[in-house]
Amino acid sequence: MVTFLTGVITEIPAGWDRMCGIITEKNGFKDQLRKYWKQRSRCLFVTSYPDRAKENDMTLIFYREALNRSGFEASCFDLLDNRYKQDFTRERLASYDVIFLGSGRMPDQWKLLSEVKLRETIKGEGEGPVFDGLIMGISAGAMNCAEMTYNWPEEPGDTDPSFPLFYQGLGLTNTQILPHYQDRYEMSVDGRSLFYDITVKDSKGHEFLCLPDYSFVVVTEEEENIYGPYGYYRDGEIIPVK
Repeated sequence: MVTFLTGVITEIPAGWDRMCGIITEKNGFKDQLRKYWKQRSRCLFVTSYPDRAKENDMTLIFYREALNRSGFEASCFDLLDNRYKQDFTRERLASYDVIFLGSGRMPDQWKLLSEVKLRETIKGEGEGPVFDGLIMGISAGAMNCAEMTYNWPEEPGDTDPSFPLFYQGLGLTNTQILPHYQDRYEMSVDGRSLFYDITVKDSKGHEFLCLPDYSFVVVTEEEENIYGPYGYYRDGEIIPVK
């Protein structure tokens, strides 16, 4: 089994329509994906916005066409949101070659993943088939891949003491990533600096891997490798991206 952790997997060439993307080649991403991609893969896209039907349909089309345009053929490309979750048995989840975990709101995606019992299907917990393909974690999806997921505050109210900062994730890695580092570095949440006032404090006793867009991690059963620039927030200290 192989897991990719990243903030973004596509780019839009200059002059192209914003709905016409391709799989990025930056930092060797396309080459790494090609190593593990099974042609005519059966693919599933799991949204982070379970109730946004129209947006989910458009996102699915965008990724499907970007992959096809870049030479990654899929025999099917299904969608998991609240309209279809009742159809996803363990047997069906295990039948896919690639599962994409999309960007967006982490807790909302995790609720959906929990309802269909994806962790159990990956870990082989209980009876039934086991998923043994490729997981593509994109942004929030990548963060949900950790054994212990850091629920990074990003919306008003998320700094309330009752907001759960950590929860059990899919357990595919112990690495807790912070995607989109270059965009979120100067963000504020509830009037506080996301990085200096919130993330540094939350990193006490933890290590967060900061990934600018197009940096990524590949996790196999043997090792984890980082491609592109990265830094850390480690136990209250900042190790700058380089």
